[in-house]
Amino acid sequence: MPLLNRWKRQGLAAFALLVSGAAAPCNAAEPQVAFTLKKGWVGFAIEQDGKPVPSAIVRAFDEHGHNFAEGETGDEGRGEVPQPRGASFTIEIKVGKRVADPIRIRRAGKGVEPANVLLSFGLRPCCRVPSQGWSFKPPEPMPSGPRNPRLWLQAGAGTVFLMFGAAILILARRPSPTDTDLPPGGAS
Repeated sequence: MPLLNRWKRQGLAAFALLVSGAAAPCNAAEPQVAFTLKKGWVGFAIEQDGKPVPSAIVRAFDEHGHNFAEGETGDEGRGEVPQPRGASFTIEIKVGKRVADPIRIRRAGKGVEPANVLLSFGLRPCCRVPSQGWSFKPPEPMPSGPRNPRLWLQAGAGTVFLMFGAAILILARRPSPTDTDLPPGGAS
């Protein structure tokens, strides 16, 4: 049974290392933007690590992808542009030399959705920006056909890993036979 106990300890250590490594922060957070809608103006506030991002350039495009307005954040990381016509519009943000992926904004009651966005840079294949200048291709509608077939494979693999981790934890918490065979005062 000592071999089983050693495997339990090693399994628990590996699982703890895996979980703690996955949760550890590696880099500073990407900028975040909050949108508001007031009297025909789209307000925005950009911050990174809790600090305002000054001099970020924000461009608004109408539903057809035409450049409608452009603005810049002030020292407090805030600014506003006129609201384009239509049910939705797109916002593009340039922070320093990096251009974030375009954000599709929809009107929702007296506000807009999404109201808060974590900016991504080059993660959407439709939005990669060439090294010289800006380019924008309006997003295409989502396909109505079948979804990614590998999704089930990924979900299954995730379930297997979750079950494996739970089994390790259950085995580690179970008392071993050698623990229960000892008299209450210990070995004599």
